[in-house]
Amino acid sequence: MSIDTQITAHTGHGGRLLSEQHQLVLELCSEPRAVSELAGLLQLPVGVITVMVTDLRQRQMVSTRAPVDMSRNDNVTHRLMERVHAALQAQYEEETRGARGAN
Repeated sequence: MSIDTQITAHTGHGGRLLSEQHQLVLELCSEPRAVSELAGLLQLPVGVITVMVTDLRQRQMVSTRAPVDMSRNDNVTHRLMERVHAALQAQYEEETRGARGAN
C-alpha cells in the first residue's frame, strides 16, 4: 500500500472495531481518500494509517485501489480542486490559531 492508495469504506459495516480511530477512518472514507490524506486529517504517521487500513480491509470494511492517473488534464475536476483548497485552508487556519495561542 502506498501513500496515494485510495480507501473507500463499505456501507453497512458492522462488527467490533479495534479503536475509535478505526471508526474515524471509516467515517472519513465515505468518499475515497488517500492514505496520505487520512494521515494529515488524523494527524497520524502514514505507517499507523496503513496498519489501520489493513485491519479494516481484513475485516472487509474498506476497499483499496490504486490512485487515478492524474497526468491527464481531464482527471483534475473542479470538485477535486475545491477539496484540496478547503483542506489547505483548514490547515492554514488551524496553524494560525495555534501560533496565536503560543504567543
